[in-house]
Amino acid sequence: MTILEKNIQALLSGVNEPLGNKLLNFIQNKTCSRFNIDENLNIYDKTHNVFMYENLEEEINFFYQSILEKTHRYPFACIYGIGNALLIKNLSKHYKHLFIFESEIELFILALSVIDLSEELCSGKIYLVDIEEERVDIQLLILFDMKDISEYLSLYEMFVNNVYYK
Repeated sequence: MTILEKNIQALLSGVNEPLGNKLLNFIQNKTCSRFNIDENLNIYDKTHNVFMYENLEEEINFFYQSILEKTHRYPFACIYGIGNALLIKNLSKHYKHLFIFESEIELFILALSVIDLSEELCSGKIYLVDIEEERVDIQLLILFDMKDISEYLSLYEMFVNNVYYK
């Protein structure tokens, strides 16, 4: 089983079936045409002719430290952009929940093809939010209604994964 298959299986296990089905449908009917990922896990945006990371290791470390500094006492963090999922995987060790918001289905596919998040997805530690999903508002109401999350919502801040998302 590939890393992507493991991650999709985790989503389909009841964690986020709409996203799991959307990913399955995409890979069965389309190919990633806007984004590529290289052997160093840097993502290239063909539409804008730009790499997501100028210095991958340096940028991931910067955002990792920056997010931890601002939220080290929070049980969860919200991040816009999955990127290559390295930052997400590293941050997941520090939070009860990570909510990752993304609008590009291809970026979900690329990230979930190279980083195994299946354990974190199944346990609810990482929750991927497809902001293009038509029922995203209902998903967020259910997610943010949990006691350990609703108590901190007034402190909520959305962090970006890297400079590409700004």
